[in-house]
Amino acid sequence: MVIITPKRVATSPIVVSLLVRGMAIALKSVQLIVLMRLYGSELYGVFSIALGVFGLTMVFAQFGLDHFVQREAASSDRKSYANLVRIGWFLALPGLAAALIAQSFVWHFYSRDVALVFTVLVVAAPIYAISWNHIFVLRGSGRVQFSLFLFEIVNPLVLILAAFLFRGEALGLAFSFLFASVITLILTTIYVSKPPTDVIEGTGWIGSPTKSVVEARSFYATSVLQAVQSLADGLVVGFFLRPFDAALYAIITRMSGLVLMPIAILSIYMKNLVARLRGQPLIEIWRQMRTFAFTSVSVSATLWIILIALLPFIGTIFDTKFPSEAKWTYLVVVTTRALQGSATSLNSALLMSGRERFITRIHMVLLPPYLYLLCVFAKSHGLLGVGLSLLGYAGANIAATICVFMANVKNQPTSELLQKADNLK
Repeated sequence: MVIITPKRVATSPIVVSLLVRGMAIALKSVQLIVLMRLYGSELYGVFSIALGVFGLTMVFAQFGLDHFVQREAASSDRKSYANLVRIGWFLALPGLAAALIAQSFVWHFYSRDVALVFTVLVVAAPIYAISWNHIFVLRGSGRVQFSLFLFEIVNPLVLILAAFLFRGEALGLAFSFLFASVITLILTTIYVSKPPTDVIEGTGWIGSPTKSVVEARSFYATSVLQAVQSLADGLVVGFFLRPFDAALYAIITRMSGLVLMPIAILSIYMKNLVARLRGQPLIEIWRQMRTFAFTSVSVSATLWIILIALLPFIGTIFDTKFPSEAKWTYLVVVTTRALQGSATSLNSALLMSGRERFITRIHMVLLPPYLYLLCVFAKSHGLLGVGLSLLGYAGANIAATICVFMANVKNQPTSELLQKADNLK
């Protein structure tokens, strides 16, 4: 019998990870406040527009290999660890190529200020692509705390310090992002070069990064579709509305994103758990995830209450005018994130158990009408139209995911039935 003591709880990997994430939440909130005060809403709005395009570009450049390396690193029959590390360096060239292609798009469709910021981000692209993949290798190989500390604590802290150094420069935020990316690459390379203790190289499949691209193709479609959905609202705001509106929406998304930050920690552990259980009936996987599911719902509901209570003080906190439209949008987007956080366990169960194609199909069906309504409502109703479109998509996506999950459970035998079948043989 395992005795649960305060010391055991305090030193639990998931508790430590949540504490690190708590520090990251505070730090990223401070980061946004500092950057807004240092550079003003207009410059920060320009930077957030360029960063939104950059984020989507990097998803295309990853080929779905970030989720692939996490799954393979966490799998009980892990393939070559050295190959998983090589994948990160392989992605430098696709990262740069994708950024250069996106640069031509930005120069054509966005303002000169946004295009100049994106030029600096192009330089950061290969650096970011490598370090991002390294982060997922660390997560999958069980070093979640290291990955969180490097990406959630060190990276924003370095960015804040660099922002002070480059303050007064129009491209100061872009150069700060570049500098933070370089430091993150150096640190992730140091940690990822040390394989976990259970790795015995030379006994398994070696493979190559290009072969891994083929194996990760199912993740690629899912990753791209999810990224388009998650970044489309910010991109539409940056394209159709003013930089000031983009700055307001950056505040809204950063604050509402606080709901998903602790959920993201739970998601890492859920994905690692499902990767280890892959091959078992889905209902058995779900039984072992029930605690995670309950925690996701509880945390999402609690943070929703806290963030709604902060609504009257948002303008004061960020020292900027926060009009009525922005307040209603904040309410809608925070509610959306709480709903998405509550459904994270379902997505993790499908994604990492070999059923990612179902998630892809859901996105393929829902994404086109969502993007259409997003553009129409953004032009006609501004920020609030964007928020309502996002809420509608989230509701439809969760409903579809529940239906797909239940259908998979219904059509798959349980482990008890499989055992009986084996006994009959």
